[in-house]
Amino acid sequence: MFQGFHLTVTGDSHIKRGVVCQDSAGVCVTDAFAIAVAADGHGSAKHFRSDAGSRIAVKITLELLKNFMNRTDFRQQFRAHPEFILSQMEKQILMKWREAVEEYHLENPLTEEEKEKQAAAGGNPRTAVIYGSTVLAAVLAASVACAPAEEGEKPVSSLQLSQERVDLLLSGEYTLEAVSLTVEGEAHEIGTLR
Repeated sequence: MFQGFHLTVTGDSHIKRGVVCQDSAGVCVTDAFAIAVAADGHGSAKHFRSDAGSRIAVKITLELLKNFMNRTDFRQQFRAHPEFILSQMEKQILMKWREAVEEYHLENPLTEEEKEKQAAAGGNPRTAVIYGSTVLAAVLAASVACAPAEEGEKPVSSLQLSQERVDLLLSGEYTLEAVSLTVEGEAHEIGTLR
């Protein structure tokens, strides 16, 4: 029913400055659903390991969304309690991301060069800060599509779309600006289906 792919490319400005790509992406395609995840590492001086943070964000988000979608009661629960389910997803993604970042950090201590970057960026920030990344995800299934509402409508925080909108989305007539969750626990942006 679904097909998917992902690709990240290091931009020219990053290549010219010798900066690694801080973006990551991933997909999961099954017979029942498709998940697409993209993460944008913050990339500023204090987020000097955001490339790892974005990879971790994609991995964690894919794993958790697959787990949710594979639950036999997920769709029923999602329809009955969309705000609660989304809140739980958000909390779990953030909690698992932070745990994975801490584990990665313990297994990969700062190099001397990174310690210098840390000092230049203002000292000793929380571990999560140096891995800062946003993560965006979209889920499509036969009866559920996780995406925002059309412009002018009340934001659909339940992120459910009708089959008609799913067909329009898949037809390429509309573009999807997915929900943005900042894994540092800050901004939560709802995009639009245009």
